[in-house]
Order: sequence, then C-alpha cells, then structure tokens
Amino acid sequence: MARRTASQLSGAIVNARLHADLGKESTERDVLAAIGRVMSSTFDIDEVYDQFGEQVGRLLPFDRLNIVEIDAKGGSITNVYVTGMDVPGLGVGSNSLIGDSSSARAILSGSEGMFMTGEEQDRLVETSNVEATNRAAGLRSKIAVPVVSDGEVVGVFSVRSKNPQAYSDEHLRIARRVCTQIAGVISNAQRHRRLTEAQVALRESEERFRQMFRESPVAVGVIGLDSRFVRVNPAFSALLSFEEEEMVGRTYLDFTHPEDRELSEGIAEKLFGGDEPAKSFEKRFLTKDGTTVWANVTTTVVHDDAGQPLYLLGMVEDISERKKSEQIERMYRYRLEIHANEMGERYREAERLREELEQENRSRLRFLNVLSHELRTPLTPIISSGELLQERVASDPNAVKLLANVLAGASTLRARIDDLLDVAAFQSGTYLLEKKPVAIGGLVQEACDLLAPEALRKNQAIEIDIGKELPKLDADGDRLKQVIINLVSNALKFGYPEATVSVSAFADDFTASLQVSDRGMGIAEDEQAKLFEPYFRTEQDRQRFPGLGLGLAVSKQIVEAHGGHITVESVVGVGSTFTAVLPLPGRMQKNRKAVKRASRKAD
Repeated sequence: MARRTASQLSGAIVNARLHADLGKESTERDVLAAIGRVMSSTFDIDEVYDQFGEQVGRLLPFDRLNIVEIDAKGGSITNVYVTGMDVPGLGVGSNSLIGDSSSARAILSGSEGMFMTGEEQDRLVETSNVEATNRAAGLRSKIAVPVVSDGEVVGVFSVRSKNPQAYSDEHLRIARRVCTQIAGVISNAQRHRRLTEAQVALRESEERFRQMFRESPVAVGVIGLDSRFVRVNPAFSALLSFEEEEMVGRTYLDFTHPEDRELSEGIAEKLFGGDEPAKSFEKRFLTKDGTTVWANVTTTVVHDDAGQPLYLLGMVEDISERKKSEQIERMYRYRLEIHANEMGERYREAERLREELEQENRSRLRFLNVLSHELRTPLTPIISSGELLQERVASDPNAVKLLANVLAGASTLRARIDDLLDVAAFQSGTYLLEKKPVAIGGLVQEACDLLAPEALRKNQAIEIDIGKELPKLDADGDRLKQVIINLVSNALKFGYPEATVSVSAFADDFTASLQVSDRGMGIAEDEQAKLFEPYFRTEQDRQRFPGLGLGLAVSKQIVEAHGGHITVESVVGVGSTFTAVLPLPGRMQKNRKAVKRASRKAD
C-alpha cells in the first residue's frame, strides 16, 4: 500500500512539473507572439517599448527594465527606454560612457549575455559608475543581453531586481530569446527615427531655402533644362520691373539684351553639358520698359542623386551704377590722357624755352664777364696810377683835387661793374657764397668805419648799437659787409643833412638781425613793393643821384642766399628802416618758422 501510494505521489509530482513546464512554454510562446504582433502593427517605438515591457514582465521578474543604444564610434550609451523603478541620473535620454557600464564593456568584448548576483555587483561598484548608481538605488541583481541587428551590436537589454539572487541561467535563456525579437524592432525603430529626422531636416532645409530665396536682397532665379524660369524671387522680379508670374515659364533669353544672348546661351550649354560646374560673368538684362540693366551673374548647376543636371541656379547682382562709374572713369581717363599729352607738349616746350633761357643766361653771363674784364682791365692801371700821382702832386691842391675826382669815378665804375656781375650771377644761379663763422658786430663796425668820411662831408653821424655776446653767423663775411655798406650808404644818401643814421645788430634764440634807420625823405608806399627789384629807382633818386638801382636788389639776393629775408618800413618825410634777418647756425628748422613769422609780421 505504501509503495503504491509513493508511486502515485511520484507520478503526480512528475505530472505537475510537466504541466508547469508546459504552462511556462505556453506563456513564453504567447509572450513572443504578442511581441511579434506589436512589432508588425506599428512603427511607434514608444508603443513597441511599452508593450514589450508589459509582456516581458510575464516571463522575467524585474523591478526595473531598460534598453540602451550603443554608439561604438562615439564611445557612449544612451538610455532609450526605461520602465519600473526610477534611478537618479539614468532616466530616458541619459548618456554614459561605455567604460562606465560593465554590461556594455562585456558585451562589446564578445559576451552573449550575463546574469549578476548582488555579491558580483558589489565587486564592480568601484569600476562601474552605472553599477554603483543602481546599487545605491537598491537594485541588487541583473540580467543583460546584447541587442544584435545585422550582425552588429546596437544596444543592451537588461532587467534588474532588488533581490540579490533573483536570476538564473533559465532567466538568461529567456532574456536572450526575447531580445532576439526586440532587436529587429530596435533596429527598425532606429532606421525609422533616422529617416524621420532626415525628413524633418529636409523640410526645415527646404523651408529655410524658400525663406532665404524669397527674402534674399540678391536677385535669384532657377532655370530648367528647357531654359525657362522655374522660379524667381521678388528681388529678381523687382530688378526687371516684372511680376514673378510674368517671368516664370519664359526663357531667360526673353529678358536678355540682344547683344548678350549668344554669350548667355553658350555659357548655359557648357554648364548643362558638364564642361564647367559654375560660371560668373557680366551681361545686360532688359526691364519691362526696355531699360538696360547691367548685372554680374553667378550661375551653378543643381544635380540629382545620379549626377544628372536638373536646374541652373543663378544669382544676379545689379552693377549698373558701377558700369556708369566705369564709363565716367573711362571718359575722364580719356580726357586725362588728352590733357597729359597737352601737358607733355607744354612741358617739352617749356624745357626748350628753359634751355634757350639758360643758354641766353650763359651767353649773357659770358658777355658780362668779358665786359667786366674789358672794363676792369683799363680801370686797374688808372686807379693804381692815380694813387701814385696823388703822392707826387701832394703839394699841388688843384692836381690833388683832379686826381681825387678821377679815382672816385674809377671806383664808382668798378662798383657798378661788380653790381652788374652779382645780379647776373644770381639770376643765372651761379652765385656762390664762401661761408665761415663771422661776427656780425665786427662787420658792422668795419662797414661804418669805411663810410665815416662820407658822413662827415654831410655833417651826419652814424650811431652804432651792437648787442652784447651776439652769436657768430655761418656766412660769407665780405658779402654781408656789402649789404651793410649798401644799406648805410643809402641811409646817408637819402637822410637829411646833419641827421643821425642808426645801425643796430641784435639776436634772439633763432635769428640775428641787422637794422639801419635814417631820418630823411622816406619812400612812398606804392614804390616800396618795387624797391628790391633790379634797376628800380625812386623818382627822387633818379632826379638827385646817379646809379643803376642795383644796390638793394643785390642786398636782397645776398640775404636770401643766406636763408634770410630783408624788409623795409618807411614814412614819407620821416625816414626809413631796413631790417635784414639771418638764421643762426644749427637751428635751421626752427629758423624757417621764425623767418616766416617775421616775414608775415613785416607784411
């Protein structure tokens, strides 16, 4: 009896296990079938994931289920689906490095899946941030299997439990089988998502193009293979004063200047024929009222995926104003060339005249030199002989007087000759100065000493005022003394009898000045401007005194040759003051400014 009872009990247990296995297998088939139906009924990945998570729960116990996508090139994983417990930092859309996930590392290294107990998880906490985060949330065991599509691992499917011993090899087998079906869904979903994203990007790109096309300030047109406009933007239609509808459907040649049509056709043929990918050129368009518009056209070919030409895309820039400017510039350049030629002719004529004048000056200078020589030659023995005769006839007053007249006339003639030569030398540019340091006070004293006898004859006095410690000048002393003699001699000549002639010399930081003043007839204002011109003499000078009118002209030229200037201030019936201003050595740059200021002040 006992054996029979035991046998019956054993059979019942076997039958129960068999029935349980059959039930599990039936449930497993039902789950897989349900997942298959979901996969074939929708492309909505979120709906597929939700149904998948619900069906997996009938076969595998879990507190959290998640699916991650692997970006092997980028070295990262992304949580694309999570159901069950929330784990901080590991929600949908969160990213982690592959190195932080023990599951991803193992699967990419070739593992076909794993289940992990709580003790095994504890050993990985220090090397895996993902495991550490899950453990902190209370999840103590897991199953992880690869999601494979077309032989490539695209993700990881895993379930986790709070129970440290929740999973076995049987659970791992079921997870692999379930994951085999979801792999296709994930792969298709990824493709669908990428396609959707591409479509969205394409729509956005097309919308941006349409917006840029219409709002572009540059004229843009699209031309089909039949040479007709497919589309034009408002800027293009406004440029030619047409409505957009009036241009679309017509050929670009309808709006091209007749003289530029052959050029435009040739370029279009080359572009559509593949000879050139793009072309930039200038052409003329005709507006609705027939006005010509110059434009720079940049054209490129738009191809289809097979590389066949579809359209010509042309950008048109209005350059009419530039062309007008170029035309004006050409006109001015032409006029400039004419003026340049005329100026060249005038320059050559001026050069010819200058050469003639220089030749004339050289001839005149040679003449003056010869004349000087011819005049000086007989004067020298006359003066020498006269001076010797003065010693021999000293006892005969009449003879002394006659000889004095002869010597005075000879000296005057020699001075006139020297003045003529100086003026000629200045005018021809051959006048030379022999500069060296000279004391202006000494020059003044020497000149006044020479003229003292003349002052005595007219009962006049020469009053000298020389500043203390005057700096030396870098100058030709003989020439400057000639200037002083000319000025003092004129002051004595035109000053009143028994009047005083004042001669002063002074300096500032930049210049030295020589000033000669007389009390006499003075000079009319209208004659002062011409006073320093060669051969000019005032009316009273011509009536009362002999001479050539060269003394002041020579003085002015000597002063200016030293870098200075000479001025006159005069009041008729009162007297005149002549001032010569000369630069001090080593201060030329500052001197120029000072001389200019003094000149303006004198004017």
